[in-house]
Amino acid sequence: MKMSSFIPVFAFAAILVLSQCAHTAPIPEAEHGPYELKWIQVPLRTAEQKARGYAGGETGQMGYCAAISAEDPSYLAIAIDTAAVYISRDGARSWEIKRNGIMSNGAQSVAFDPMNHNVLWAAGLKSDPSNGPQPTDPEADGIYCTRDCGESWQLVRHAAFYRRQAQNEYFAFDTESFDGTQCRTLYAATHEEGVLKTTDAGANWRVLGFQNQLINAVVLHPMNHRLLFVAADIGLYRSDDAGESFERIGGGLPPAAAVLGFAANSKDQNVLHVAIGADGIWRSTDRGKSFTRAMNGIPEWATREKWAWMRLCISPADPRRLYADAKWGGMFPYWSADGGMSWNAAQKREAAFIDADPSQTNHWDPEGFVAHPVDPNVAFHITPVRKTTDGGRTWSYASDGLSGFRRNFRTSIAFHPTNPKEMVFFHGDWGSARTVDGGDTFTYCPPPRQSQFAFGAMTTPVGAYEPTPGSHKLISAVGGWVEQLLCTSGNDGRSWNVQQNTVGDYQFLAYHPQQPETVYAGRANDSLRSRDGGVTWTRLPYPIKAMFAGNGDIVYAPRQTATKGQW
Repeated sequence: MKMSSFIPVFAFAAILVLSQCAHTAPIPEAEHGPYELKWIQVPLRTAEQKARGYAGGETGQMGYCAAISAEDPSYLAIAIDTAAVYISRDGARSWEIKRNGIMSNGAQSVAFDPMNHNVLWAAGLKSDPSNGPQPTDPEADGIYCTRDCGESWQLVRHAAFYRRQAQNEYFAFDTESFDGTQCRTLYAATHEEGVLKTTDAGANWRVLGFQNQLINAVVLHPMNHRLLFVAADIGLYRSDDAGESFERIGGGLPPAAAVLGFAANSKDQNVLHVAIGADGIWRSTDRGKSFTRAMNGIPEWATREKWAWMRLCISPADPRRLYADAKWGGMFPYWSADGGMSWNAAQKREAAFIDADPSQTNHWDPEGFVAHPVDPNVAFHITPVRKTTDGGRTWSYASDGLSGFRRNFRTSIAFHPTNPKEMVFFHGDWGSARTVDGGDTFTYCPPPRQSQFAFGAMTTPVGAYEPTPGSHKLISAVGGWVEQLLCTSGNDGRSWNVQQNTVGDYQFLAYHPQQPETVYAGRANDSLRSRDGGVTWTRLPYPIKAMFAGNGDIVYAPRQTATKGQW
């Protein structure tokens, strides 16, 4: 084994393929020279989705927030924790990633200027897995704005946003300040400076309070542009003077209740709704002075501590129509047609790609909602994106074009040794997916979730096919973001055997091309090598990052220099 110079490792946020026009077509040369090649996006889709005419789209990561343009409801946007912003221009029939200029890893909130669908605001964040304060990047994290419907974004103010499962509605607009292009007065929630206000479209900002508080929603009442609400972990607050002063409201709510979700009746300033985690949904009819619990119709099992109610959405067209969502278990979201006096479970949710995983039959995380501004029966829910046209009774798939599944390292695609159209893609958080038709359709084939890691994690950062003609043998790693276990499959990923004594941070996997019984498993700081096809392993001192295909005895790894911390 030879240790030599370091070869870089690459990471991808979506699956792309190099092609002339369609990812399933060959690439012939033209009569007078080669065709122009280009990269096109390949969302994951099942054969069933293809049969229904869908292009496919899996979203994958957390969809923190959904937004719809009040000026033109055919425009929608979603904020994703690792993919930033996706925009639809056709009512969620298709989606495109629009993050040019967004330097942060992801986005936690996104909102359209209510008077111009070309103007959007977004909260860019690091997307650290922790819910608490984390170091932020002043050159990347903060408030972004686009004035060309996402074609280009500018960071207008550095701000800290912490990864949260809550309402995540961080922007409120005063439509009376519209100057013909955009609203000049808006409010923005941040997690260190608190609530900010600008009256010159983002050129200057003033702090209104709530410094170092976790804010979950900022809402300006559509009937009264001086009536501002702030929902935060420290409670619910109301301002009657456009943010100059605030009063804590929420009489009757449990002491120290964190207000995670908030909705205001667009036609009655007195009616408010809040979601406060394990204590459920509450309703006020006196402008927030007092609240009463409003969980009629929600089963008893969904009111226990494990099920934390975090999301609320109300129809601007008919505020009697509400939607609510909670963390964990059951058929969510719930809907109400009588202003929250009673609730009903959804009857059907059309399957998406990740629904092929039996462990996803229960709804894990409450994510974004948005209701149509003029049609009371239409709303959207993520992730993946689903649409209701009957007020919440049924939800249909509307995720075409989304690609939120993330590849981590260089060997996170395993190519079959004899069939160029057969590949297995290994992803962060969501396991693996296999295609036998060059990416036209995929079958979900993840290793089993590992309960010893946080959240029963199923990240598969790397993988490889045994390079023997006709082989069905795969090797991968499964677990958390920084620690996994090696696992093997002898049937193309249909079932997996997890090796419990192989904990490590795996970043490279490869079979020796000339001697496939030899397998290299590169980790963050060292490596493992197997001489019996992955049954037993021996530790090697350096972190292997690459192998020479012409001679599998030659592998490459970085080596630390005399300077501490340098490689």
